[in-house]
Amino acid sequence: MQRWCLDYPRDKDVVALTELTEQGIVFQGWVLLVNQPLPELYLLQGEQKVLLTVNRNRPDVIQAVLNESASEHPQLCCGFRYQLPITAADFVIGVQIDQQDYPLLEGKVVGAFQVLRGKADWLFLDNDTNKSVEQYTGQLLMERSQRKAWQKYFAGFKKLVVELDIPSAMLMAPAKESVYSQYYPFEKAKLTATDELLKLVPSHFPLCYPVAELKNAKERTFRVTDTHWSVHGAAEASKLVAEKLGIAKTAIDAVFSEDKFQLRKHIGDLGNKVFPPASHEEAVLISYNYKKFIIYDNQLPNFGRALVIHNETALLVGQLLVFGSSSAYSMLDYLSRIFSTVTLVHTAGNIDVGLVKQLRPEYLLTQTNARFVIKAPSLAYSLQEGITEKLQTLELAAWQQQAKAVTAQAINGGKVAQVLNQYFTQPIG
Repeated sequence: MQRWCLDYPRDKDVVALTELTEQGIVFQGWVLLVNQPLPELYLLQGEQKVLLTVNRNRPDVIQAVLNESASEHPQLCCGFRYQLPITAADFVIGVQIDQQDYPLLEGKVVGAFQVLRGKADWLFLDNDTNKSVEQYTGQLLMERSQRKAWQKYFAGFKKLVVELDIPSAMLMAPAKESVYSQYYPFEKAKLTATDELLKLVPSHFPLCYPVAELKNAKERTFRVTDTHWSVHGAAEASKLVAEKLGIAKTAIDAVFSEDKFQLRKHIGDLGNKVFPPASHEEAVLISYNYKKFIIYDNQLPNFGRALVIHNETALLVGQLLVFGSSSAYSMLDYLSRIFSTVTLVHTAGNIDVGLVKQLRPEYLLTQTNARFVIKAPSLAYSLQEGITEKLQTLELAAWQQQAKAVTAQAINGGKVAQVLNQYFTQPIG
């Protein structure tokens, strides 16, 4: 007969990554074995095996489990407590008797979010708010109201750029699984929400949806452990957008002809969601960094963020206004060498018409992601409301301190920065 209990960790305990990998988590429990007064335990993680011994007296166990007096009991020292780092997603706790392993419990570290493991260790989104898997497999299509909303968006976009008489484009970043479907664990449906959208696009509308170009590019265009494209994917998308805006391909290629890259380990937003964190070697642009040319950045996270880059050595003199999403940030290393001023407002393709008319850019780009298509963007977006809503989450003192620093930056940032900062410095409430 044997009895045992693991007090810690408990099922579904939430543990920070630093606890797991650096501080270690507490393994505490007890083991009672017949004819084995001092059992030897082990913790197995992958091929790494650590031998443990009982190191704690547990009078509570002797009294409650054996119903015997704990005083001078031969099995009084039946408890253990160790703080050990975790190095593998799966682990086993067991006892070792006569060099034979007897597993007692199998444990597993599960990431905070579900991630799809594809072929060749590629990672993909799973269980996300946009239901990427359901979209790709055709289980989730666009509602009729959203198809109408997209048509309204296309018409309003076209009307706006005709009124302002500026070159424009819309970039839809493809889903990773559409470009590298050979690594994805599901088959693409004959009809998806993205297919529905492509059928709605009016003729001559300046949409850039570069699935084929990213798929056939010489270098890998998506990161293995991230949802976003690689630096080569960002470069390809930037070049295609610039061409769509009327700039000669030869001139664009010349700007990037001397680019230098270096391979570095990259964990990514998907690699961070699994345990142990997954990483892969990715190319990094080392010959240019747009961050050196930022003249304004309100530093808000995601929606409502606005930043301005000014590079006097760019190919063209003029402002490109981008209403983009997270995929647009890696494009800044390329766009800011084509256009002398690049203004990025994080809206995922939603357009603040009033802001466009205030800034009067020479070029306009909206950027969204294919997985967002189930909800159409709008031309009724208000940057002011978006920023105010985001600032509501900050304490007043923290906001005032941040506003002071950002305003000081805007004073030297020129007209565009000062216009954007008006939205940021409006009082809360």
